[in-house]
Amino acid sequence: TEIEVNGISARANFDLGAGDALTIGPALAGRLGLDYRTLPKTQKTGVGGNFDVGLTSVDAVRVAGETFSDVPIHVSDVALPVGEANLGFDIL
Repeated sequence: TEIEVNGISARANFDLGAGDALTIGPALAGRLGLDYRTLPKTQKTGVGGNFDVGLTSVDAVRVAGETFSDVPIHVSDVALPVGEANLGFDIL
């Protein structure tokens, strides 16, 4: 589905197994001016096992006509399998 993150359009995948609000890949992070290397890190568990993600937040995420403010996000340093972002359970 199409989403907007701080006004930047992106293609997102619904990830009903993800407990967070939003995980973005490196391409979208770059377009948003976010640098994975400078963000505080945490571990996330996915289908492929554990991996590090950067932690930050964005001002706005727009999904299906609804806008969410001050959304915490995870930033991955590897491309996501589908789309540029994963929408998790917290935002759905």
